[in-house]
Amino acid sequence: MSLLCFDLGEGRSKDAIENLKSLFHKVQLVPLEKTHARRTPWHKTLREWVSPSPELFGRISSSVNMRKAIQSLLRITEFDLVHIACTDMISYFLDVKHVPVVFDSIDDPSLNLFRSMRQNERLLQKVKLLKDWLVIRKFEKKYFSKFSEIVVTSPLDAEIIRSFCPRSNVTVIPNGVDAQYFRPPSCDPMEPRLIFSGVMDYSQNILAMTFFCKSIFPLIRMKIPEAQLLIVGRNPVREILDLEKQIPGIEVTGTVEDIRPYLARSQVYVCPLKSGAGIKNKILEAWAAGLPIVATSLSCVGIEVSPGEDILIADDINGFVKAVVRLLQDESLRKKLAEKGRKKVVEKYDWESKAEMLEKIYVRAMKNFNIDVDN
Repeated sequence: MSLLCFDLGEGRSKDAIENLKSLFHKVQLVPLEKTHARRTPWHKTLREWVSPSPELFGRISSSVNMRKAIQSLLRITEFDLVHIACTDMISYFLDVKHVPVVFDSIDDPSLNLFRSMRQNERLLQKVKLLKDWLVIRKFEKKYFSKFSEIVVTSPLDAEIIRSFCPRSNVTVIPNGVDAQYFRPPSCDPMEPRLIFSGVMDYSQNILAMTFFCKSIFPLIRMKIPEAQLLIVGRNPVREILDLEKQIPGIEVTGTVEDIRPYLARSQVYVCPLKSGAGIKNKILEAWAAGLPIVATSLSCVGIEVSPGEDILIADDINGFVKAVVRLLQDESLRKKLAEKGRKKVVEKYDWESKAEMLEKIYVRAMKNFNIDVDN
């Protein structure tokens, strides 16, 4: 097996790369160019409508370095199967005809855009999001049918793809987590600290944390003045960094080598996502780490949750404040939710079972591809 991925430079864990090298015969990191070539607005608009890969995917989908690396690897190695992760990577494999291709949708961008469009109250922003959604949906409709198999993390994602690509082989494999790597702390932290984790230049995380910090967290501190919030994740944008300066009690860590010590220092995990697609691994990691969770309904799409038993769900400001304050003040409730959340991860979201499901998809893709070639 060979792994080809972008080298994003700062923040990449050396330990993670070494671990990957123990799993793959070859791990090749491809440097991502810092900028696009300069384009006029007209050229950009034209490219969005006719290019195989929409401009709004950004640098990831149009890297000359990655295209050359893939072409070189395919030229010198005879693969049995290609696995693509994320829509951004599709354009590099449109000409691959001699080997079955499995596409891992992960976090469907068209569904993200559609949800953002519905929630946005500004007319001009709605129009822009609608245009972007039409571009990506056109792209998906044209190319998804070319894959031998499509893997998604939630039934909703599968339903949407089948609606515009009914002949596709779509399989739901819920995300998993390493329950041995993430483990509960030996004792409950003393300080009333909340935590949120994620890549902090990702639009859905930015929206969630901006909303939480400005509309919810100050109300929590009115009831529990010593409450603190950790925002953990790489590449925090200026909007996130400014929250630390503007609102008392907030700490933005930026890149960390290991998130587990930060989870161990926290009493409650908050996940106030208002948009996004697919299963949120942050929920599974928090459960595995023995943290009680307060989350929006959207944050739990595709995850089997039991509100009040292993998680607290809140979809409005007052409900979220009430749920967080309740958990911070009730140690027994924190313990109950944490234990049941951990139990569910171990029983239903173990990585080993997910790997077995993926292996079956690989076998089916190769078998069906060979039948088609013979015919």
